[in-house]
Amino acid sequence: MNEEELVSYVVRYCKHELSEEEYRFLQRWLEEKQENRQTFREWVRTYRQGRKVGCWDGIQEEQAWEQISCRLSASPRKRRRLWKEWWKQVAILILLLGSGLLYYSLQQLQESRETALSQIVPGSRKAVLRLSDGREVTLEKETTCVLTEEDGTRISVGGQEHIVYQAVSQEQEKLAYNTITVPRGGEYSLVLSDGTRVWLNAETELTYPTVFGKGERKLMLKGEACFEVVTDTARPFIVESFYNRVEVLGTRFNVSAYTGKSAVKTTLLRGKVKVSNRKGQLVLSPGEQAVCLEEEIEKCEVDARAVAAWVDGTFEFENMSLGEITDQLGRWYDVDFVFADPQLKAITFTGAATRYRELDFVLRMLEELARVRFQLENKTIRVSKI
Repeated sequence: MNEEELVSYVVRYCKHELSEEEYRFLQRWLEEKQENRQTFREWVRTYRQGRKVGCWDGIQEEQAWEQISCRLSASPRKRRRLWKEWWKQVAILILLLGSGLLYYSLQQLQESRETALSQIVPGSRKAVLRLSDGREVTLEKETTCVLTEEDGTRISVGGQEHIVYQAVSQEQEKLAYNTITVPRGGEYSLVLSDGTRVWLNAETELTYPTVFGKGERKLMLKGEACFEVVTDTARPFIVESFYNRVEVLGTRFNVSAYTGKSAVKTTLLRGKVKVSNRKGQLVLSPGEQAVCLEEEIEKCEVDARAVAAWVDGTFEFENMSLGEITDQLGRWYDVDFVFADPQLKAITFTGAATRYRELDFVLRMLEELARVRFQLENKTIRVSKI
């Protein structure tokens, strides 16, 4: 088999047009020697990258066709029956393999992409704290200060824990509430007056009392947070979000309750929690997740450590859909993703990356393994199939 015929197999392979017999032939050719497999990989990569950077549009098909049509004129009858339009693509691929056009185009694309994506930085420590009297304090990575609430509660800002509440007295006639809002591209953590630690993910709002009273320790959450609750059997710890309610005594768990998402997900890492809505309730054991809709509630087994990996600065995608992955990336890097084909959202992916790497690194990983293409336009990233 000559080069033109082999290239034709590559084109049809990339277009998913090989017959079963042709596919078996290609398999045998690949198994013959390592050199064949290396050549095949190079040709497939050239074909896909050529389409990616638009080289196919930059080459005149008629000119490419003319350069190999003479070689095809003496071909066996079977080959002459192949479509001329299809052979044009073979010709273009041969030209790309033998010229610097593809390399030049890829270099241009890479330089343009790196310049644009370098302006999109990972999230960082930032939030806005609204005190009980309405005052708002903007919190950045370097913010260090001490605030005092009307009830005397001392609020220390800065350091490893970010915010620490220290109550003067646990006996409060009327509860005073604070609200902390973490924007897209942000994260923050705090220690509540009872010693409970809370980590807040991007695009999250948490409302809580500066000092808990004698009854329930109740908070209101929109977004995603991980809680490590101090045990107090006399005062259950309650997290409410939309139609979801989580009740614990002492444990570590993650709640994801973003506005616009149909389900609230509660994942248990340690201890035991009760999750309920108006339709019923569930008790979770470590490694289980409750998925709560307005009219439904169910549980399943998950990798709880992976769900809460963001607390430790890691993206962990365990058989996660591309739609869910881009939701996470969008909140953390403060960008929007638009899908050319909604069906691409269903592609699943397993992998991991630090949250503090550049966005381009994460997108490259997804492009290579999920076979999709990301194209940046301002702060919107278009997702399409390669």
